[in-house]
Amino acid sequence: QALLTVGVVLSLLAAITVIGWRLILVIRLRAQAETSLVAAREKLVDANQELGRLAAQDPLTGLANRRRFDETLRLEVRRAAREGTPLSLLLIDLDDFKGFNDRYGHVAGDECLRAVSRQLALSAKRPGDLAARYGGEELAIILPSTAPEGAMRVAEQLLECIRELGIAHEASHFGRVTASIGAASMQGKHGLDSPVDLVEAADRALYRAKAAGRNRVEC
Repeated sequence: QALLTVGVVLSLLAAITVIGWRLILVIRLRAQAETSLVAAREKLVDANQELGRLAAQDPLTGLANRRRFDETLRLEVRRAAREGTPLSLLLIDLDDFKGFNDRYGHVAGDECLRAVSRQLALSAKRPGDLAARYGGEELAIILPSTAPEGAMRVAEQLLECIRELGIAHEASHFGRVTASIGAASMQGKHGLDSPVDLVEAADRALYRAKAAGRNRVEC
């Protein structure tokens, strides 16, 4: 009877050991699966963030693309109207850029755009500022909470930085790459019904800068 009891106890111990071992194995596999799932989720989040960044970025210049520019300008116009704060916009156009491409080729033209775009990115210093490629050789900077005087200072500094790049441009009478800038500002709701109004005002200023001899800023 004692041997029978010992046999039953040993059998139960063996069964408990096997069950415990299998349970530990299942727990380990589940932990590994959870770790893999967390890693996969983090990779997916990173991939989505990268896709979001690429979707909002101009591939040539690295600046914000036109889509992000339109979205940001719309938001900033609403905020300025709601809070009664100033908002400024700079439209930048490289002077005689078609002549530059004809003289030096499109590869050099792309490199020129990248060099100027780097200066734009440096000019958009504050977290709320946005430097963007508006289209072609036209670039833009959105300057929230910036009055006309501040926008003019940023524009003049940017013109000087572009001139200091010293990129040769024989098709221009300046002998180097220059830009014309149109600046426009709004204060609260005054004079604006939509973001298009601000863009059109900056575009008119840009046209005046071109007509006045280029390599200058008009507000």
